[in-house]
Amino acid sequence: MILFLFVGMIAMVVVMFLKNKFIYGCPIKDSHLHWLQKRNRSTNYWKAGGLLFLINALLFSGVIGLLFVLMYIPIPFLHLFLMVGGVMASIYAWSAFNRAWEGSKAGRFLAGLTGSSFYLGITLFFIYQYATLEPAFEGDDMFMAAFGLMIAFTVTTVAFITCFIFTVFSAKKQSLG
Repeated sequence: MILFLFVGMIAMVVVMFLKNKFIYGCPIKDSHLHWLQKRNRSTNYWKAGGLLFLINALLFSGVIGLLFVLMYIPIPFLHLFLMVGGVMASIYAWSAFNRAWEGSKAGRFLAGLTGSSFYLGITLFFIYQYATLEPAFEGDDMFMAAFGLMIAFTVTTVAFITCFIFTVFSAKKQSLG
């Protein structure tokens, strides 16, 4: 389990260093970019940040919901493919957001902070759960619960940082094509 977490974190560091190749190399449909731009979500940071927050919430909730469904399907390692698919869908959404933004750098910063704050809120929730973790009965071993919460807040912290970096920092501007 630690190996999967370690490999995942190394992969996310590599993705962050190569983010411009992901942002501009990702085959994003022009219809998705124009949908963002047409609704004034590409210049208004509150609307754009709110949309990004909603997209992050829907993707996270969808993956968690499917993980609960997969608990009843006895196919090993299927959950790993689902989580990788969720990460890829998130990177696609963040790349589309980055490419569709037409506003100022300060607006991009505020929109990225607003949108990625979903993961920050979940991280704070997991940290609170970890800090107030108590055994259900005397002699209850809390190791697995604490371990799960540590992995949960590590994953959501990495998601917050990655979302923020993908949506806020842009090294170069390219045309929509």
